[in-house]
Amino acid sequence: MIYLILDAYYHDVDGKTTANVSAIRFTGIENNIILNEYKAVIHNVSPYKSGQFYKREMPCLLGLIDKINDPFDVIIIDGYVYLDGQDKAGLGKYLYDQLIIKKPIIGIAKTNFYGIPSEYKRGCTRLA
Repeated sequence: MIYLILDAYYHDVDGKTTANVSAIRFTGIENNIILNEYKAVIHNVSPYKSGQFYKREMPCLLGLIDKINDPFDVIIIDGYVYLDGQDKAGLGKYLYDQLIIKKPIIGIAKTNFYGIPSEYKRGCTRLA
């Protein structure tokens, strides 16, 4: 299985927000091997709006994904696929909907989103 993990860093340049987007393409989860590294600079990024993070981040991620010609099986993002664990779309779901060639998306969030049920926190995404 080949994974593509992406993230974006934002900064202001002359009063406009720019994003540095990076991705690593790798195999394996426990014993991974880095295959490629990718970078893109995206200018004139939309401002952050509470509850609408995907509107800022998704165009940046797509801007880099569109430049990658190497194959991958799964996308990993810094964010949620679903904000409530099941139905309310998060960045991952919006990104999936925009992909021409659909790939499974894994969301890994650093912070809890208000309203996420406890069974979806801290890696516990499988229900018994």
